[in-house]
Amino acid sequence: MIEKLLITRIGDQDLLSTIIYGFEEREIEIKPYGKLWTKEYLEELCTKYEKNMSAKPKDKEDSEPFETEKLMLGYYLLSEEEILNDAITSFEDIKVSQISPVLTYVSVQDIRQVKSKGTYRLNLKGISRHKLVDAYDDINNVVDDIALATLVKTNKFGYKLPTENYPDVMNGIAVIENTITNLTSSQNIWRKIKEHETKNNLYSYHGQIIVDQDIMETKDTEIDTIKLISTLMVFSFVDNRIKLEVIESEDVLTQINLVIWNLKHFATSIEWSPVEQKVFSELEIFAQDEIEAQPKKPRSQRRKSNEKDSNEPVSEALIEKEINKRVKDNLEKQQREYLLKEKLKAIKESLQDNDSDDSEDESEYSKILKDETKSKMYPDSVIKLIKSESNKLKSMMSGTPDANITNTFISTLKSLPWRKTEIESLDINKAREILDKNHYGLGEVKERIIEYLSLIINHKNQARKKNADVLLKFDDNHEIDLELFKEENNSAKIQKNFNNVPILTLVGPPGTGKTSLARAIAEALNKSYIKISLGGVHDESEIRGHRRTYVGAMPGKIIKAIQKSGVSNPLILLDEIDKMSKDFKGDPSSAMLEVLDPEQNTKFQDNYIEHEYDLSKVLFIATANYYENIPAPLLDRVEIIELSSYTTNEKVKIAREHLIDITTRQSGLDKKFFDIDDDVIEMIVKNYTAEAGVRGLKRQFDKIARKIVTKIVAGEKIKNVKLDKETVIKLLGTPRFSDVDKVAEPQIGVINGLAYTSIGGSTLQIEVSHYPSQKGGFKLTGSLKDVMKESASIAYSYVRSNAKKFNIDFDFENNEVHIHVPEGAVPKDGPSAGITFTTALISALSSRAIPQDVAMTGEITLRGRVLEIGGLKEKSFAAFKKGIKTVFIPKSNEKNLKDIPSEVKDAITFIPVDKYEQVYEKLFK
Repeated sequence: MIEKLLITRIGDQDLLSTIIYGFEEREIEIKPYGKLWTKEYLEELCTKYEKNMSAKPKDKEDSEPFETEKLMLGYYLLSEEEILNDAITSFEDIKVSQISPVLTYVSVQDIRQVKSKGTYRLNLKGISRHKLVDAYDDINNVVDDIALATLVKTNKFGYKLPTENYPDVMNGIAVIENTITNLTSSQNIWRKIKEHETKNNLYSYHGQIIVDQDIMETKDTEIDTIKLISTLMVFSFVDNRIKLEVIESEDVLTQINLVIWNLKHFATSIEWSPVEQKVFSELEIFAQDEIEAQPKKPRSQRRKSNEKDSNEPVSEALIEKEINKRVKDNLEKQQREYLLKEKLKAIKESLQDNDSDDSEDESEYSKILKDETKSKMYPDSVIKLIKSESNKLKSMMSGTPDANITNTFISTLKSLPWRKTEIESLDINKAREILDKNHYGLGEVKERIIEYLSLIINHKNQARKKNADVLLKFDDNHEIDLELFKEENNSAKIQKNFNNVPILTLVGPPGTGKTSLARAIAEALNKSYIKISLGGVHDESEIRGHRRTYVGAMPGKIIKAIQKSGVSNPLILLDEIDKMSKDFKGDPSSAMLEVLDPEQNTKFQDNYIEHEYDLSKVLFIATANYYENIPAPLLDRVEIIELSSYTTNEKVKIAREHLIDITTRQSGLDKKFFDIDDDVIEMIVKNYTAEAGVRGLKRQFDKIARKIVTKIVAGEKIKNVKLDKETVIKLLGTPRFSDVDKVAEPQIGVINGLAYTSIGGSTLQIEVSHYPSQKGGFKLTGSLKDVMKESASIAYSYVRSNAKKFNIDFDFENNEVHIHVPEGAVPKDGPSAGITFTTALISALSSRAIPQDVAMTGEITLRGRVLEIGGLKEKSFAAFKKGIKTVFIPKSNEKNLKDIPSEVKDAITFIPVDKYEQVYEKLFK
């Protein structure tokens, strides 16, 4: 017989491979190889089968019958050496002598491409078995030489059974072979037999059967013939008994009878269809009406009645075999890993290059420990901990989850700086110069920061004089501070030298320079700068870290920041500290207490590293938009520096000195293309931005720069650009805000209030109206919260009780009053609108108009006293932008007027009052 030859490597883990017995249908996976099985030929086959599969039934009837591809499937068995050394012989190098002489003639049922692996998967169905002839005599030929001619000569291979000896055995084997051949010919019957045995757990191992080449050929010994039969019965019970060596080969006849009994057993243990029952009835061993009892075993194998059942040796052998297999697989895996590691080590040594991260960590750590001075970077307790964990790691199997967790923990301990610190700059004049260079204005804020830095520098200078011997040189930029991680037994002694410099917290609206100030402080002190964003943090573990018992555990944000900086004295910015929240996972603000308290942070406990970490040398700076949102215990541990909104003049100066340079540099423009006057910048500030800071102004500059760059890139010849008001309006579009909102004519029941929010100050109008109603009273609208509702209620009670004094002729019993604060979607709260509510009520109920260039702020009591409020500076900025001319403020806030810029005080008249009657006298008389 002449056919094409396809080779599959049995035991190849990369490609699906199998031996096809008889009429089975199985899948194998191949890669293009040789001069016949090329990518083009395989793709052609794929196309052929796809067309047949996609053809409609009607089209298939009209066309010629589809002829499946047929080929000879040969087997190359991988040796143990090839698998262990990962040196699998390529298909082109396989010699004829290395493949099994017994081939399977198969029909290709389907073929499809596995694009992810670059392979082709063939669904093959066995037709018959054949033996290779002719070309097999030349053992030096490689398989590809045979396949190239697409000719493989074979003879159909029959299993000839010896009849000279053991006639009964041979007869029994012939019966078994005939039975199995007929049963496997009926796919439904053989499938049901397999499913029945799988369901009843008659064996524990269903692995792929790989047999030696010579087992496929007929042998003269009985046991080899039994193996042949067991090979045909891929999933049969006898296969397990022979493979597990439970039965003894001396009494072969008994075992043959046992096989026959098991085959008979299938006729009654499974429900068969009439067609299937007919197949059984035609076979010799199923012809009897009743199935004979299980044959007796020889005397040597008989057991007493009280001994275990005959099936129990099989179970015991299965368990023992499974254990032995696992042990063997584990040992082989360890040997393979060891061999590969040794090879990798040898390669690295020959190249003198170590690319392993773990080895790098180990090497760096070892180098530091060998240096007498540098080794003091690690406290003794940390070295002991690393050693203890390393010993644990050695006893663990590599690649297991516990080993990975321990390895990561050791790497974290080694990478932390511990006593390693940065050499800082202690020049206060340099610090002042850097602050002035990076920030315009903010005179009082910068002065407070300079005082703060002076305290730090003085503290460090004194420490250096006292403890010069505790600072050891690590390298040119770093030193080892032995003051850190003192390990004396007296814990009180450790707390004596804590850093008593308070934690600085910069509070102000967005865009006012809080973050850039922190960065400037780090630059002034020559410190590493690390930013930790706390906005939205609601889990305590984010600060303290997760315990190593959890999957994916890691250190908290504080330890990770120190690890990233590489020193134990960086500047850590705690950004948006007022935005932390709490839930069922804990309160992160409570965890921050230990971090920010100088008396506690020398022994900061992170859950992950499970070792105290000294944070006393870390310089913490926090930022917040609204200090009232900071929890009280946390607020008690920090020093507040408030940054207020910028005035228009300050914004113009900042734009001129900083923003224009940044914009032209980022956009790649020359300054001649961004020629803009101060009055135009002021126009942009007033008409296109409404914010406390300068971020919006920077965005407008970026927009102008983008439009100019677009014109240049488009090929327009532009020598320079003069940005006047008309050009800016053309580039930025219609102004979003008017220069100064038009102040309306005096109105009844409408008054301007002032509010202070986390984004700065703002104005809000309060409106009052009334209408007849039998129930009387008043109602509130405008998304008011509890404190503001109480303030309105107090104002209503005060006005009603003093109606005659304020010349109000109003029927409170038969009219309902409606108080509304516009912008109802925005929540509003606070007591500072008390006198504003009162004024609006008097105006509406007495029908007297109020000038609209007047605003007021202050809390009112039932007796008419005006109490102190907060945020006066921000509120005055809002009034200034609105065009307000007169502002009533509590007399107790008169002290805050010195903080308000002269530009604002020149434009607004501030009237301090301590009783509401003073407001009434000014407005209504």
